[in-house]
Amino acid sequence: MDIPFYDRRQTSAYAAQYGMIVGACWLVSFVLVVRGMANPTLGLAGLMVGFLSMALCGHCIAHFRRTAAPLAYRGAKWLAWLTFVYAALITTAGQYVYFAYFDDGHIFSAYSQALSDPEQLSLLASLYGMGEDETATLITEALATIRPVDFTFSCLLFNLFLSLICFWPAALMGKYAITPHNNVGGIDPDKPETWPNDEEDEND
Repeated sequence: MDIPFYDRRQTSAYAAQYGMIVGACWLVSFVLVVRGMANPTLGLAGLMVGFLSMALCGHCIAHFRRTAAPLAYRGAKWLAWLTFVYAALITTAGQYVYFAYFDDGHIFSAYSQALSDPEQLSLLASLYGMGEDETATLITEALATIRPVDFTFSCLLFNLFLSLICFWPAALMGKYAITPHNNVGGIDPDKPETWPNDEEDEND
């Protein structure tokens, strides 16, 4: 099916589909990293899945350029950005479900254990000018007041920030996706002068 190069609405629809795929990768990465607080191997696997999501997004952009429209780099960046924004929103929704129904206090225990480390506790006690026992009690009470929505909001900000970092390399990966076997929308991949360019984007 041919899709006009400047059909931004259809491009957004594709980005939503790709965002679901990348978001699923981010959720797997998140769960592995959280569980990896007690198992470094799982944490490392989670980080690898997170990095691979950029390559996956680049592959999705390449797929779009091969089958729908040979986007210029400006268009590839737009598609990558939308994909990661959708992925961030989907991931945040999944993280809320995880915190609310599946975590079972795992995050609370991990943070509490990390902050209860003797060296960390001593440092915090000196910063706040309190005894270590009093500091430990204060930390426990503060962590107990954090709700799933509070964790989720922090994750949303982090996910959106991550999107700003990831969409650049993903767009570069999908930049040179035109193959000599495709001729989409009357554009000849063998003739670069017929490809859409950044100047055409700006005049749209």
